[in-house]
Amino acid sequence: MSTKDQKNTTVESNERILAIRDIIFGENIKEIDNTFDDVKLKIESNKKEIKKIIEETEAELNQLIDNLDSSLNIRITNLEDKLNSRLEDLDEIKVNKEKLSELFYSLSLKIKE
Repeated sequence: MSTKDQKNTTVESNERILAIRDIIFGENIKEIDNTFDDVKLKIESNKKEIKKIIEETEAELNQLIDNLDSSLNIRITNLEDKLNSRLEDLDEIKVNKEKLSELFYSLSLKIKE
C-alpha cells in the first residue's frame, strides 16, 4: 500500500469515527463543545482581567516604593542634619573648654603677680 493510500485510509477512518461519535452522542457532544467554548471564553476573559489587575498592582507597588524611597531619603537627610548640628555643638563645647582653660591660666598668672 502506498503512502497516499494509507493517508486516504486514515482520513476515511477518522471521518467514520467522527460520524459514529455524532450518531451515538449527537446533541450531547454539541452541548459539550458549546460548554467548552464558553469555558474557553471565560478563561480568556479572566486571563485579561487578571493581567489588568496585576498591571495595576504593579503600578501601585512601584508608586509605594517611590514614596517610601522619598520618605527614607527625607528622614536620612534630617538625621544627617541633626547629627551635624550635634557635632557642631560638641565642637563648640570643646572650644569653650579651651577658652575656659586659657582664661583660668591667664587668671592664675594675674593672681601670681
